[in-house]
Order: sequence, then C-alpha cells, then structure tokens
Amino acid sequence: MSRLRLTLATVLLTLAATTIRAFGAPDEVCQKAFVVPYAEQCSFAYRSLKKNTSPQNLSAAFAACGRAQNVAVSCVKTSDRHFHAISLGALFQDVTQQAEIAVFAQQFAVASALLREKLQIIDVVAHDSKPGDRTVATERAAAKIELADATAGLCTQTVLAGASDQKQLAKDRKFTELATLLKRKSGEYAACAMRAPTRPTRAYLEYVGIVALEESARASQAAGIADDAETSYRACVSSAGRIAAYAKAPVTGYLNTIAALCNGRRNGTYAVDQPTPIDQPDAKGFKPLVLPKS
Repeated sequence: MSRLRLTLATVLLTLAATTIRAFGAPDEVCQKAFVVPYAEQCSFAYRSLKKNTSPQNLSAAFAACGRAQNVAVSCVKTSDRHFHAISLGALFQDVTQQAEIAVFAQQFAVASALLREKLQIIDVVAHDSKPGDRTVATERAAAKIELADATAGLCTQTVLAGASDQKQLAKDRKFTELATLLKRKSGEYAACAMRAPTRPTRAYLEYVGIVALEESARASQAAGIADDAETSYRACVSSAGRIAAYAKAPVTGYLNTIAALCNGRRNGTYAVDQPTPIDQPDAKGFKPLVLPKS
C-alpha cells in the first residue's frame, strides 16, 4: 500500500485561523482525549497489514479506522482552532488509510465513498489553509486519481458479477454461446480499463480482459470454430505483449503467463479443457492464472 502523502504534521502546518466549516459531521460529543489515540490505533492497524493481510486483520484494521473517524469528525467543529487542526488532520489520515484498506480488499464501492469523503475533507483544509499553499492542490489531484482507480475497479467487479451465466453455459456445454459471452466480457473489461487514470491499474484490468479472451478462444475450440479460436489466441498474445510495455510486477508476470498459455493452447501443449479459469474456478473474485501442468 502506498505511503500516505499528507501527514498530520503537514496538515497542522498548512492550516490558518479561519471560520470553521462542518461537512456533514454527526452530532456527537467531541471526545478530545481520544482523537489522537484513536488515530494512532488506526495507523497501527493499517501498518499491521504489511505482515498480516488475513480477512480478519483487514476487517479489524478497517473497523479501527472507522472508530477513529467517528471520534475525529465529532471534534472538527470545535471552536478551538488548534484542536480543529488536530482533528481535521487525524480525520484525513483515518479516511485515507481506511480507503486504502478498502481498495486492498477490493471493496471498491466502499473505497469510492471514502475517497469522496476525503475530497470533502480536502475542501475544508483548502478553506483553512494559507494563501498560496500548494499542498491542497497536490492532495486533491492525487485523491481524484485514487477515486478514478477505485471507480475502474468497481466497473470490473460489475462485469465479473455476471460469471454465473458463464458457468451455466460451460456446464451445459453451449460453447458457441459461451465464446460470444466471453468475448463480450473481454471488451467490457477493456472499457473499464480505459477509465483507470494510471497505467499500472489499467494494465491489470486489461490483463483481466485478456484472460476472458483466452477463455473465449478455448470455448471456440471446444465448439469446433477453429478460425475464431486462432484469431482470439493471436489477439491474446499480441495484447499481452503490448500491455507488458507499461505494466509493473506482478502484472508483468501474469501477462507472460497468459501469453504462454494462449500459445500453448494454439500449438497443443495444453489441452483444451472446459473453458473456465484453470486455477480455483469456484473461488470468489478474479484470480491470476497459473500455467497448467504439462
């Protein structure tokens, strides 16, 4: 997970004495004694994910940052301008870390909501900051990029949600219909990728589309439509090579695998099994492919 760009200290340095504005904060009693400790608990839980990314720890870290937000937001409206700065800085940190946790857990709808809240916080910081300060503009631009990335991820999840139709067609051995469905899904994944503002995210989402294209080619082979299979396999290999030029690890490795897989399907190295993902086909969510055993 990326390093936080705006620390509590930075927020404190950029704030000036101005009128305080609330942005939908709940009417809770401000608990001054808990703002900083709760923010520290959020940060501690967030850092723990570097060593432990289990679902339980992700949930615990997300909850810790949620508690910290509730306390911080209740104190943003305080008339004490110094403590307003402390609360606002803590709130920014809590929301940023919770959003990153949501993205890491691929909860893109939640992440998008948090990143919109982050933009609201940045608006408050902008209102309070010193004239000419560039930090706010930098943070706003970065938050918009993060939001666009999360939106692209949500788009991909929406396409993935239609996997039940894919499984049923494969089960019924309706391979011609399956090939058409998978080719359409590949195009939809590519459209989601185009919404990503950063090349690394775009490369991963495009890779997901190539996986669907490889599955479409297998379905065409299973249906006896050799020309369509050949076209899709060639597109798989060429697209993987194109994307590898701007992808980063581990996606570069995924692209190498899918290119080798498509070549192997074409030349008979790998058997044309039922066109479903060859690793953990029943697992929820998208899993990067691995080469089958020869």
